[in-house]
Amino acid sequence: MGVGIVARNSKGLCLAWRTRCVNHADDAALAEALAAHEAMRLAIQEGWQSVILEGDCKNIISRLNSNDPDDSVIGPIIDDTRYLMRAIERCRVDFIPLDCNSLAHSLARKALDNLDGRNSLPLIFCNLGNSLWGKKKKENDQFLSTNIG
Repeated sequence: MGVGIVARNSKGLCLAWRTRCVNHADDAALAEALAAHEAMRLAIQEGWQSVILEGDCKNIISRLNSNDPDDSVIGPIIDDTRYLMRAIERCRVDFIPLDCNSLAHSLARKALDNLDGRNSLPLIFCNLGNSLWGKKKKENDQFLSTNIG
């Protein structure tokens, strides 16, 4: 399974992106949890202090927003992601529909081709937009969209 992560600023400009192949993740929820964890690691690495993590898996978004202990198999990943979220001054986790997450979804599919997320964004992805950018965004927010493929 592939994981795609896209970081954008409040104007929708791509700031960073990551792909990762997670062969050991045969469960979609596990892969989504790993994607959220990787996104928070990226935010901390970049020093961002105003972050909105977006994903299209309601189950994982709900778990990340909950304060209840997660005793599931992926509980340790959820708990560690919550811990990373607390290191960021302003961090919010929002659900977005798959059709509004097209760039992260496309990158997740390309992760299986060993696409390296440290280089320039491939031209094929540059015109993929996100329909949510019409909403009012705070000036300093960074948006981290995650997806699996």
